[in-house]
Amino acid sequence: MAPSSRTYRTVKAENFALLDPRGKVRARLSTIGESVALSFHDPHGLTRASLTVGGDGFPGLVFHDQHGELRVFLGVGVWV
Repeated sequence: MAPSSRTYRTVKAENFALLDPRGKVRARLSTIGESVALSFHDPHGLTRASLTVGGDGFPGLVFHDQHGELRVFLGVGVWV
């Protein structure tokens, strides 16, 4: 089969998942309301780290422990 001469420049979706060879989600790029997140998952499917940008435009970096519990949040924003 000859390669297609068509070039797609943009792929649009609300969620992209990166799967490992067993079909488990290991990373996900998604929107959550007005926010966007890039999350990384362990082999059990638990989120272990995320890079986010909130609807207010402020970024955050989140780390979770082996149980999925939030352990570290680094963020930039306005505190009131």
